[in-house]
Amino acid sequence: MKGNQPPAVLAGVVWIAATRFRRKNRGKSSHMPTQKLASEILTAAILGMEVQKEKLDAKIAELKIMLSGGPAVAATPEAPKPKRKMSKEGLARIVAATKKRWAAVRAAKAQQEKAAAKKTAKKKAVKKTAAAAPAVAQVAG
Repeated sequence: MKGNQPPAVLAGVVWIAATRFRRKNRGKSSHMPTQKLASEILTAAILGMEVQKEKLDAKIAELKIMLSGGPAVAATPEAPKPKRKMSKEGLARIVAATKKRWAAVRAAKAQQEKAAAKKTAKKKAVKKTAAAAPAVAQVAG
């Protein structure tokens, strides 16, 4: 008997055929839909096709009307909505609010840059004094 073969199965064709049952599905067919699932899919397909049929019937009726020379129902386009106009006062308020908002953003950015400049100036001063300290110690020594 070999290493990982089950004791009741002999080596050969039977073992090779049985390997497919050892995997995840264990003989279950996962690629075939169940009857309930198939009926749901078919029902949804029928409903979708009925909707398409109604749309096609409406288009055919419109074409027949156009062919017979009757009034074209879909030929008259809807009137476009008038463009909304803003008063000068309203526009001025929006412009003022935008300028105020951007002024605040720029002020905050300038403040951050000042703080960063102060930090770098302090670091440079500390480095200068640290670099000068050994030189002073050598002169004193």
